[in-house]
Amino acid sequence: MGALSPSATIIIVLVCCACLVVVIAAVGRHYCGDINDAEANYKVSPEQAEYMRGVKQRNVETILTRYHGRGAGG
Repeated sequence: MGALSPSATIIIVLVCCACLVVVIAAVGRHYCGDINDAEANYKVSPEQAEYMRGVKQRNVETILTRYHGRGAGG
């Protein structure tokens, strides 16, 4: 097997760096969100917020009822 020419090595390094930049941008967008996203400024209606509070409260009550009395050791 022959060694790669210097220009081929440079091309490979540039392509790898471009792929790395794309992956980092995708991960950042996935975890941090897109600041230009239309949903970023979305506000829920008061009725929906009240409904979700009720759902969360029922979930907490279910969890507390299910695990009540087990103690710290599980």
